[in-house]
Amino acid sequence: MGQTLSYFSGPNLPAAIPADGWDSPQADTHRQAMCDSLRTRGYAIISLPAQTQEALAATRVHIHEFMSRTPFEEKLALRLPPRNDPLLPIRPNRGYISGKVKEFLKIRAYPSDDGLYPPNHPELKASFSSALGAMRKHTQDAFFEVSKCSEGSDKFLGTIRDFADEGSSLSVIRYYKFDQQRREMENPKEYEETADEKVVQDTASHLALQEHRDTGLFTFIEVGRTPGLEVWDPVLNRWIMAEREIAPGHAVLIMGRKMELFMPEYKATLHRVTIDKEVERYSLLYFMDLPSGPNNN
Repeated sequence: MGQTLSYFSGPNLPAAIPADGWDSPQADTHRQAMCDSLRTRGYAIISLPAQTQEALAATRVHIHEFMSRTPFEEKLALRLPPRNDPLLPIRPNRGYISGKVKEFLKIRAYPSDDGLYPPNHPELKASFSSALGAMRKHTQDAFFEVSKCSEGSDKFLGTIRDFADEGSSLSVIRYYKFDQQRREMENPKEYEETADEKVVQDTASHLALQEHRDTGLFTFIEVGRTPGLEVWDPVLNRWIMAEREIAPGHAVLIMGRKMELFMPEYKATLHRVTIDKEVERYSLLYFMDLPSGPNNN
């Protein structure tokens, strides 16, 4: 069943688009609202059906158990080795990845990345696969509908969509509390200095992910339970604090640089993650992108 457009308490935010509303009589209205929001604001708010919400909730529970209770050595077993290329021995950007402010598990949409799931956590694999399928469908549906908004682009973007699975993935990210000693204890062997790390002036929070634009086509980000995601709104000329201004049960759809390349009327979305130093945060997001090489990083 398609839903009607809904609004939020945040001042002047765009209407939410139902993720399952493309077969409803209001589909044309939903499509136009989504395209207008992406063109003018750089993002769209998507309301999620109950089944998707349940899949994401289960994934959050199981990923928390895995990330917080699994020894670091066991997590490292899920890392992919570097490419067998003496000139460019880059580690594939999939599997388990650790950093100084975060760790995450990233699974490709297609072909199957079954070997990257934790072998001792079958319930995580089941919930992760369900969440991957749901977010993949919602992102692909949105991409297909946006292609209809630009005359002559539907066939071209339809062809791109056929290749996007091999470069697309679902990530679950755990941002640590801002506690250097705790991070060193949890990741005793490996954590990397990253350009993302930066302490903000507000002593109660830290910038866990600097403002940036993604490189892919679309990123579909669940509105989580812990504040942190911020998206720049050029209409309001301020940062939208997603978890504080958008109700649970929704996602934020943002655009990457490839979308801007293929459709110049759409601009890649500026966003960042700012988290209270005393909290830990989990984030679920689906990257829709084209394959970048033989390992589809």
